[in-house]
Amino acid sequence: MKRYLKEIENLKNMGRFRSIPKECPKDFINFSSNDYLGILSDNDLINRFKEENTDQLRFGSGSSRLLDGDSSYSRALEKLLSEKFSKFGDKKALLYNSGYHANSGILPAITTNKDLIVSDFINHASIIDGMKLSNAQFKRYKHSSMEHLESIVSKNYNKYEKIFIVTESLFSMDGDIAKLKKIIEIKKRYNCFLYIDEAHSFGVFGENGLGISEEMNILEDVDLYVATFGKALGSFGAFSISNETIRSYLINSCRTLIFSTSLPPVNHLFTLYCLERDYLLKPKRDRVKENINYLSKIFPFTIYSQIFPYITGSDKSALDLSKKLRDSGIYSLAVRPPTVPENSARLRFSITANHTKKDFDKLKLLLESFQDLK
Repeated sequence: MKRYLKEIENLKNMGRFRSIPKECPKDFINFSSNDYLGILSDNDLINRFKEENTDQLRFGSGSSRLLDGDSSYSRALEKLLSEKFSKFGDKKALLYNSGYHANSGILPAITTNKDLIVSDFINHASIIDGMKLSNAQFKRYKHSSMEHLESIVSKNYNKYEKIFIVTESLFSMDGDIAKLKKIIEIKKRYNCFLYIDEAHSFGVFGENGLGISEEMNILEDVDLYVATFGKALGSFGAFSISNETIRSYLINSCRTLIFSTSLPPVNHLFTLYCLERDYLLKPKRDRVKENINYLSKIFPFTIYSQIFPYITGSDKSALDLSKKLRDSGIYSLAVRPPTVPENSARLRFSITANHTKKDFDKLKLLLESFQDLK
């Protein structure tokens, strides 16, 4: 126990000790939730779902999907997702219990010790863990540096059986967008495999809510696409989109899929229910984009997406600012290393369809009044 107590004490001394916070008070403006479309608070939608599915709510699956944990809802959800992506080629969906299960399971499954994974430096922890769990070698390129990416790929493409380029499309802590078109040029030039994590853009970007890849019209060139249901869709779980061969291979090799009890059918049913009603989701997407545009006008710096990082620098300054905002009725938690690089502690404001101009005006006024904390 001594070493754990010592480490806990070190974290406290550095101002990095974490505990599980209570949920956002109902009368606060919530800027910490990833419920981008506001589905979690859409009582009309949720109540209709309950009324229409009272006799079909199963709250447990009992086993892995490869045993008896499958359901008609998970199959219908995969079918619907496959149909949504089908116009972009041979695209088939496969479900996972979470984005973490997907990334940490897929990368070890599809790579071998003859391969190289090249990852953006600030990719999510689940991608980093997936690389570490794999038998492949891996290298990380400077964030969004296409010169560094191509330098790594060009020096190594003839040394490995396959190079896998892995990136998020919308980076979860910085809110910026990957240079996907340039990445595809590099992929094609060196015959690489492209793996894109669209966790924070699925449901928000694209004409049909299929993410940044749809918005940039590059889905045909994406070999493996991963996204989650726990953010914009207000549900739980994740999925991959690939060709039928890779999907079949993953069913037989992805350990986080094979050895996990499947999500309860009620989760898959609710996700299916939402995705079948895109006519309800599109106005919410439009509202998020309107909010992004408004925020871009009132703040003197570029805001690329619904993730707005406000970097304070030191851990203490981020914690102090979070507390000041909380005292004023705004809920936004501090993000500190190792989640973000040293000296880049921040508040990460999540913009949702539920926010109003009044909310943003209040945030701007408070941030200006607390400038001394930055």
